[in-house]
Amino acid sequence: MESNEKRLQTIPEICHNLNISSTTLWRLRKKGEIPFIKAGNTVLFDYNEVIAALKKSSSLGGLK
Repeated sequence: MESNEKRLQTIPEICHNLNISSTTLWRLRKKGEIPFIKAGNTVLFDYNEVIAALKKSSSLGGLK
């Protein structure tokens, strides 16, 4: 079985793995700070791409 980091994750999965609320995830998506894929009505996230984007923007943890 693949690890969680190597497959696309749903909103509840990525929120759990990042330890953030769905509201925070929505805000990051809306601002274009994290990449996502929309397949029909389902929004999916690549964990590694999300982590890379957050490190690049340094918006989490007040590092800006």
